[in-house]
Amino acid sequence: MKKILFITHDDFSSGSSRSLVAQIEFLKREKKIDPVVITWKENSLTAYLRKQQIPCFALKYDFTSVWTQNCFLHQLKRPYYRLIYNYTAYCKLKKEIDFSEISLIVSNSSVIDFGAYLHRKLQIPHVWYLREFGDLDFNVLPYVKDFPRYIESNSDGIVAVSKAVARHWQHRGIRKDIAVIYNGVSSNDVPLKEKNGLVKICMCGRLCPTKGQFLAVEAMAKLPNSVLKNIRLDFYGVGESEAKLKNLVKEYKLEKYIAFKGFSSSLDKELMDYDVGLTLSKAEAFGRTTVEYMNHALFVIGSHSGGTPELLQDGAFGNLVAPNSPEAVASAIEEYYKNQIECKKKAVCAQIYAKETFSVKTNAEKAFRFYEKFAR
Repeated sequence: MKKILFITHDDFSSGSSRSLVAQIEFLKREKKIDPVVITWKENSLTAYLRKQQIPCFALKYDFTSVWTQNCFLHQLKRPYYRLIYNYTAYCKLKKEIDFSEISLIVSNSSVIDFGAYLHRKLQIPHVWYLREFGDLDFNVLPYVKDFPRYIESNSDGIVAVSKAVARHWQHRGIRKDIAVIYNGVSSNDVPLKEKNGLVKICMCGRLCPTKGQFLAVEAMAKLPNSVLKNIRLDFYGVGESEAKLKNLVKEYKLEKYIAFKGFSSSLDKELMDYDVGLTLSKAEAFGRTTVEYMNHALFVIGSHSGGTPELLQDGAFGNLVAPNSPEAVASAIEEYYKNQIECKKKAVCAQIYAKETFSVKTNAEKAFRFYEKFAR
């Protein structure tokens, strides 16, 4: 196995792309694999890859799924032009690379199938990475007929980023075995600091309805004043919900307690200043930020949904709360405030567990061994 073609669609701000890049860099450095990356368009990921001297090409291939708000329009259009998009992308790519040198194709998401298209056309082995639930987390619907069977019949191997994701896709209809390989998350030696005074809480991720920021604001509004005056919540990230979130903060008169920090390229340093991390997504497939919280010994308050219970070992390494319940989140924050010593001990245990379980080396090594089974 010498050269692997990776296909992805997000920019470098997404957890799926950063997890893929960590794996690619390990394979290139430790396994002497030559990666080639295909993206949907020029963005921050292509800029980063070129800076790292990793070959990448931006090609406008088509998707497998549609966001539900545009469902009707896309269901009409896509069957007619998706083949044109994929064929055009293929013609452009064959001018850039020698397909006979490609040992394996890896698709980095269920919402793209350009890898499956190349697999059928060129008979190159194909591994499909399922990094999302699709319907539960991003409200996307496939317009490919019998989509789970389509994934199964157009891949030699299938990987899920958590047991929860694997179970969900098997429930949807995939009968083939699905390997579970966690995302590798880099961790540095983070000194444990004695934090006194205010309890600082952070919530990182795209500002959008499914990530749970509205839930966090409502939870802050439900805290008793005796607790609220000692709490600060910072949001890191940008997205379509930012304006509505800021209006909600004003409506509840919480400007003094909640701040919007925008996108940070140095989140690893920023997290050292916090005590608690919130993961309140509707259904987090893996939860890269959850692991980053754990790596920094932040106490995690997470929704009991998706892959979060798996990462927190059913509450052994954090506090799991009922999904979509601001009362439950407020109660968990208040519990942390009143029992900080015990919660910090739990967070230190979580840090040890996360560094052992979710390291880049451990999981990229597993991915390499999985790829070896299928590569030509």
